[in-house]
Amino acid sequence: MVWYTCSWMKDWELVELIYAGLTDSREWQRFLDGFRGRLRTSQAIFAIAYPEETVYSMVLSSGMSDDDRRELAQWGPESDPWVSRIDWATATPGEFRASQDICPDELLESSPMYSRLLGPRGWHYGGGILLASSAVQKAMLTSTRPKALGPLNAEEVGLHHFLSPHLVRAVRLHDERLRMKAEQSSARALLDSAGTALLLLSEKGQIRLANAPAQRLLEDRGLIHAERGHLRANDPALNTKLHELIGRVGLPLSQVNQGSLVLANDAVTLWATASRLARPGDSPLAAEAPAVALSLTDPTRRPRLIPEPLQRLYGLTPAEAHVALQLADGLSAEEIALRTGVMLDTTRTHIKRSLSKMACNRQGELVALVLRAARAPMMEVAGV
Repeated sequence: MVWYTCSWMKDWELVELIYAGLTDSREWQRFLDGFRGRLRTSQAIFAIAYPEETVYSMVLSSGMSDDDRRELAQWGPESDPWVSRIDWATATPGEFRASQDICPDELLESSPMYSRLLGPRGWHYGGGILLASSAVQKAMLTSTRPKALGPLNAEEVGLHHFLSPHLVRAVRLHDERLRMKAEQSSARALLDSAGTALLLLSEKGQIRLANAPAQRLLEDRGLIHAERGHLRANDPALNTKLHELIGRVGLPLSQVNQGSLVLANDAVTLWATASRLARPGDSPLAAEAPAVALSLTDPTRRPRLIPEPLQRLYGLTPAEAHVALQLADGLSAEEIALRTGVMLDTTRTHIKRSLSKMACNRQGELVALVLRAARAPMMEVAGV
């Protein structure tokens, strides 16, 4: 059995490692090793779990072999003499509990888990801090040492109390970072699936985000490209107009919140629309934050339309929905009848019934409604 007896790591060094672990989990391992050394414990565990998802976002141990971890994993919470005696409903994050206060020696030593796992490894006295106990997140820092070393002394208990608020705060920040990453990933996936190229720019034209279609345009370098992180139009004259547009829309005190510009060469034409974004408060970093949303649309690319919304929203039959989609695609009744091999009178009947079901007086109204209602979901458009 080996445990640390060194105490070179100071309190403030442990605190620094706690916060450094938010961006590099290896620092949390260093913290755990140093923490175990300060307490002369056999082992220590730092774990953050999401019980509803039955996953751990982090599990670190110090002083445990692979065999120790495998053996420990075979014992459920109901078999653990400490965990099974904790009232989780009333437990307070940040609260330290000494092992002997949770489970007295006589009960601990009479448990099957102690005789088979804890005792042989010298896992007897110690304690733990509950770091999170919400409906979705639980976290703990625990450690144990041999019975011969006795319970934690006043200085060692004081170390737990000193570290407790920092650990609780770090676990909460860890949770917030995970959620922000998940939200950002979802938002990015949605933006990437859009058929429209979208760039988020600072007031100075720095690219803060480019979705997948926009990234392809930048890489193709046909009309625009990125230069040292800034958006540039290939044509010098267009580049000047583009940046005038971005600056005018992005100015904090500007009354112009939207503008547009045509970007074109011999091969392609894009309609560029710039819109003002809400400023992120009075942060000193506001000037670097996204200030302008620039969308680039190919006017020759028709939106992908699907019949299901027309059938579910307005009760159109499959045949009526099919005719309505072709009207929205610019075909006349005669062209639709010719293309589908259906009698012209039948096609006109489908149009008349669709007008009635969709409460439209003219075909123009029907086409406008179809274009709004029957667009394919973004994720489907991305695959077209």
